[in-house]
Amino acid sequence: MTGPGLPPGSTTTKNDQPDDSRPTDPAPDAEQVDTAEGTTGESVRDGTEISQPRSGAGAEPKPTADGLSQVHTKFAHANIENLYVGADPPSRSARRKAAGRLDHDDVTQLLCGFVTPRSYDEALVALAADHVTVLEGRAGDGRQAGAVALLQELTDERLVMLSPIVTLTELSERHYDQGHGYVVVDRFVEATASDADFVWRTVRDRLRDCDAYLVITCSSGGSPTVESVRHVRWQRPELPQVLRAHLAEEHASDSRLTHLVERIPAGWRMGEVARLCARINTGEDSEEALGAFSTAPMEHVHRWFEAEPSRREILAVTALSFTSGANKRTFESFLASLEQHYDRQVPPTVPRRHGPGDDAGTAVEPVGHLRDELPARRRTLLAEDGLIVENRESTGLTTRTVLAFRAPDYRMPVLAELWSRYDLDFWDAVRAWIQDNILRFDEFQIAYGLSLLAQIDHDEVQDSYLEPWSRGRMAWPGQVTATYVLWLMCADDAMSRVALRTAVRWATNGTPPQRWTAALAFSGEVGMRYPADAVRRLWNLIAQSNESDPAARLALAGLFSSLVDSNGDASLILRVLARHLRKYRRGRDPRLLNLTMTSIIAIFTVLDHQDKRPSIFKLLRAQPERLELVVRLWADVLCNRFYRKVALEALHDGLSSLEQISDDPVRYARELGEALADALPPREHETLQRAFRTLQARSRQRASILEALLEAMRRTVPKFRQEEEE
Repeated sequence: MTGPGLPPGSTTTKNDQPDDSRPTDPAPDAEQVDTAEGTTGESVRDGTEISQPRSGAGAEPKPTADGLSQVHTKFAHANIENLYVGADPPSRSARRKAAGRLDHDDVTQLLCGFVTPRSYDEALVALAADHVTVLEGRAGDGRQAGAVALLQELTDERLVMLSPIVTLTELSERHYDQGHGYVVVDRFVEATASDADFVWRTVRDRLRDCDAYLVITCSSGGSPTVESVRHVRWQRPELPQVLRAHLAEEHASDSRLTHLVERIPAGWRMGEVARLCARINTGEDSEEALGAFSTAPMEHVHRWFEAEPSRREILAVTALSFTSGANKRTFESFLASLEQHYDRQVPPTVPRRHGPGDDAGTAVEPVGHLRDELPARRRTLLAEDGLIVENRESTGLTTRTVLAFRAPDYRMPVLAELWSRYDLDFWDAVRAWIQDNILRFDEFQIAYGLSLLAQIDHDEVQDSYLEPWSRGRMAWPGQVTATYVLWLMCADDAMSRVALRTAVRWATNGTPPQRWTAALAFSGEVGMRYPADAVRRLWNLIAQSNESDPAARLALAGLFSSLVDSNGDASLILRVLARHLRKYRRGRDPRLLNLTMTSIIAIFTVLDHQDKRPSIFKLLRAQPERLELVVRLWADVLCNRFYRKVALEALHDGLSSLEQISDDPVRYARELGEALADALPPREHETLQRAFRTLQARSRQRASILEALLEAMRRTVPKFRQEEEE
């Protein structure tokens, strides 16, 4: 039989009956994530089963570990393919830590080339006096680096980045460690309350009492006027100072600085200048490096639209904005579909001719009836002065032709021009076209186009796509695509905070399908940028769910795997689960204890999205200092007879993977056995060794690896017995 809440494929046998510590299955929580009733399963492209409700309401997927892994794998492969085949690649910035503890490398990276602006001293005086200050300014003016620099002036203790969605009330109530520094970058400011100044005073007084420091950054005018906490208008430093700070001495001649200052546009941002200088420092020519500031793509796109292209040409660049990289036949079918949708929304006018002596506007027969012709429609789309080109790709022995924009950075200005020129009828047709073809489209390309459109007008993307799709209107494909939109938004620092706020809203106030969409979003890029927020919200979803609904637990495991892959703080999840295990065991809450146990099992069984090896063993290989934490959790699960079988199988599977992830698997297995023996009660050793022998008899695994683990456990038994006798 299948154990309640266990990962798919996990089973229990008659000999694995629960003991007294097995939690019971009480009535579902009132706020649980409900499952749709009266549905039938239907398989879609990625092999994940979805539910089609009889009523036509939003469909809710039946999540599986394989389905979740496929979502991550496809996203990763789409990123790689688009970066290397030249088919309009997304510009992915290096993922910067958006929340959590800042280590030495984080601080060094943030403060590399930092220059103090004129407003620095004012902010430092305010922070020293009040222990909290707010830096207001424009994105790209260096406020985040300034916040870290200010804190380092006043404390040598640890620096911590808090969530951008933290509320003022939460800041007034949270615990601050003595001497530590805290940063909130681009905090979302809630509606101004009548007691805002009082709450700010509470925040200030709490920080003073804890002898801690807090710097908050926000947009200009984004924070209400208060008297208790100083709000400083942050000003970026002068451009020549920034260039000198970032350029190597041999590249910082006066003539080059003068040339760069003349060529860099007035709206420059600190990060853009830093990247420019990094390219020059590697020996790249200044003119080539300055190409990053070029407005040529935007100007070319604008001129193309000003030349009044035909209806079909406009619809072609629209279609390409959401389907770049498709082959010719596929793209032309997409374009034909968009033409049909637009014709239904805005019927084409009848063509007219004007001859000598004709009155303006005199109707004649349609042009198509005048002569027999076969228009070269492909040639018009691929004109030399057009925006679309064809690229030839070789995949093995075959070659295919795909369509893309003439330059990858045309896509954003095309969408901007379309948004500024065309009205509701046009965008309603685009929405209907995308939704009618979502099963045919590449979700990644749709999501990338929508993520760019969100930077132009977020409300359009939120209201027309993200909200209905997250509610299940387009079933599982819509929820996956909405998730991809949020993940791609995370490539931009500012938009990543919007993505976080959206996912949090779905998780806390959304419908059941929206909660699952939020869980999926937290399992990937959103959770990787904001792990503490993601773990907190996923645990809330787990606690509200039924034991038979593994969605949130699978998402937590997916986040764990994502953090391991990206060298993030995956141990955060383990520490949280260990804390919950202690809490609910003492509190004797059977349901929450069961949810914690099955969450741990989901972590132990989740596979890496790329090489399909157990993520928990990849973590131990990369961070051996986490061994004690991991084996303590494993021992807790192994000691519960209800979960023992699946935990043993997970451990056995992990040992099987050691040859692929370790240069010395036998030594690694020996260290694991010693640590596991230390964590297990002596009475469990013999039972577990027998169970391992049974698994080994049915396995093709190399015997020496398991023998090394068992031998290490046997050697540790006398130590326990000696301690018990003493």
